[in-house]
Amino acid sequence: MSAKQAHAAAADLGAEFVRERVARRYNSTTGALLGAWLRLLTAGGTADTRTVLAFGLSADAGIDGAFTFGSHPLVSHRLQGAALRSNT
Repeated sequence: MSAKQAHAAAADLGAEFVRERVARRYNSTTGALLGAWLRLLTAGGTADTRTVLAFGLSADAGIDGAFTFGSHPLVSHRLQGAALRSNT
C-alpha cells in the first residue's frame, strides 16, 4: 500500500468515525423535533394523516399541489455492507 493509499484509507476511517459520532448525537434530537412537527401538521386529520393543498384552488381553477403528511417520521438505516457515499 502506497503512502497516498494509506492516507486515503486513514481519512476514510476518520470520516466514518466522525459521521457515526455525529449521527448518534443528533439523530434522537432531530427525530423528536420532526415527530413534534408531524403531530402538529397532522392534527385534525384522519387515520394519522392530513392532506394540505399548496394554494387551495377549486377544482375548476387548475391543478393544485397536494401534500399528505403522516404522523410517523421516516427512519433510514445504512444497509449492511453498502459503500458510503459523499457529496464532497
